[in-house]
Amino acid sequence: MNKFKNIVWLIAIFNCVMLQAQKWRNFDSSVFVIIDSSASFFKVKNPEVNTLDKTLLAVNLLYGSSNNNSYQIFKENVDNLGYIHKKYQRLFNNIPIEGHTFNVHCDKQGLPQIVNGFFTNDMVDAGTIKISQEQANALAIELVPTNALYQQTPNEQPGENVPLNIGLRYIKANEESNYVLTYPVLTINTATGNSETLFINAFNGLLVRREEAVDICYPQYIGN
Repeated sequence: MNKFKNIVWLIAIFNCVMLQAQKWRNFDSSVFVIIDSSASFFKVKNPEVNTLDKTLLAVNLLYGSSNNNSYQIFKENVDNLGYIHKKYQRLFNNIPIEGHTFNVHCDKQGLPQIVNGFFTNDMVDAGTIKISQEQANALAIELVPTNALYQQTPNEQPGENVPLNIGLRYIKANEESNYVLTYPVLTINTATGNSETLFINAFNGLLVRREEAVDICYPQYIGN
């Protein structure tokens, strides 16, 4: 009886793991073991074989099989024990997608051990860019005519909290929408000191979202 119960228990565990793996496209079970599916924590199998490069390829597949998916490291640190922690930004057509970051935690030799992050197959709206950065700036300043307008400086180096220094960015208007390509334009009210980021649609020039300033780019004064 106990043997039968153990078999049933093992089958249940296997089915649970398989169902959780289906949350992600192209989950590579030869590279990952699921630790916590709700938080997207994976253990890397055989790090000597599944090196950092192979692990990153497997991570890339979690977002889908599109050749347009890629990633770029924007933060790396070594903790007090000597373990290495790398943080990456997901890119689509070499443009960052809001919130799509993941971490690779390595041992002292740089071999990957644990991967965690935000993995989703949300749709990205395609289209032809018809709005330039300058036009986006002008459209934004029309929405905040009394403010000084800021934009990021392409040649400045990103800081710790700045994933990538790219003007275009995929964001969502709300939780239910697809990702849309935008120009984030940072504004500041010279009277109050309050700052706000306006996301201008790169396809049609419409305002997609506005919110209190977020640390996504270096500001450079270009208004008056």
